[in-house]
Amino acid sequence: MNREKIIAHQQDLLAKLRGYLTQMHVPTFLTADHNGQPCLEITDHNARTRRVYVQVVFYWFYWGDRPDERTSTIHLPMAAEDIAAALRRGWREGEQGTLTINLGNISGAHGR
Repeated sequence: MNREKIIAHQQDLLAKLRGYLTQMHVPTFLTADHNGQPCLEITDHNARTRRVYVQVVFYWFYWGDRPDERTSTIHLPMAAEDIAAALRRGWREGEQGTLTINLGNISGAHGR
């Protein structure tokens, strides 16, 4: 899949997620970051803003680098509920972490 198709897929998933979040009265802004990566900007009750991104390979929506800062893209209503719950708790203080994936930690990912 080329970059344009990936971005179009990410935008589509984010737009659908935005629809579910809007039904839950969660205000979102569909945008792109400085690298052109599509994302939703969501501000919590403490005026902290996070960007929700899509990791298409692993089927995740994510808003940080911690395990509790991601949810599956497979079931959109559940993903919206997970994000709304995190929003109600409030985004954690500090900068938003960047999700990185070390494929070397996956069994069998290294060459022989």
